[in-house]
Amino acid sequence: MIISHKYRYVFISVPHTACTTIRRELCEFYEGQEILHKHAHYNEFLKIANPEERKYFAFAGIRNPLDEAVSYYFKLKSNHRGNYTKPEKLVENGGFVTQTQLERYRFVTDHQADFATYFKHFYRTPYKNTYTWAHEELDYLVRYENLQEDFGKALELCGIQPVRWLPLFNKTADKNPDYLTYYPADTYEQAGQVFGPFMKKWGYHFPPEWRIKSPSGLAQFKYRVSEAISIFCLRNLRWDPDRCNRAFNFSSRMLNKITLGTV
Repeated sequence: MIISHKYRYVFISVPHTACTTIRRELCEFYEGQEILHKHAHYNEFLKIANPEERKYFAFAGIRNPLDEAVSYYFKLKSNHRGNYTKPEKLVENGGFVTQTQLERYRFVTDHQADFATYFKHFYRTPYKNTYTWAHEELDYLVRYENLQEDFGKALELCGIQPVRWLPLFNKTADKNPDYLTYYPADTYEQAGQVFGPFMKKWGYHFPPEWRIKSPSGLAQFKYRVSEAISIFCLRNLRWDPDRCNRAFNFSSRMLNKITLGTV
């Protein structure tokens, strides 16, 4: 997380949204400084902020989950920066790699799984991103798909004249920029069920040729309930994001069983 007392802003670093690039830029050119830890949640900031800091302009990144899922897969496949084989990177050793992420890394590398196989195996419950759960409380979102323009707009809203275009750091290796090519036709329906509620909430759309229907009222209800349970755990029980993800998945599965009449 980055804060600037001079320009009165706070930037929340959301993984896979060019946050490394933005953090570096803010610190180098726009009086930013590190606070808390890299991927601290906005509610963590609110717990330590004084009344004046709570008024700071708050912004973060967001990304189309269809693209984010592909990018994450290639980070696993390439063992991005050695993150998944360095013991010091594990959460239990003070790092950021959770056991859930380690499980995915081993699946991809041990089975030499392509993206479609990986997607079908792991994406079975509604997509969630614990770092976006406070986005509704923020002042502005920088969309990865419109990175340069949105970042410039965020600076202008802070009263800052942009110095330059953003350089790109920490790029995902070997990934085709056209992420839609990684989704074969037999994944469309699953992608619609998994990503639909999140995409509808944040204004993203499926390619029209996929013929994906809007999420049903029931699907959106289950998504909102599962999200609310996990947000409560994150804010009130001091759970880490990995445990909140598991709470989200568990509540999603239970709601499925209840609505199907199996509980």
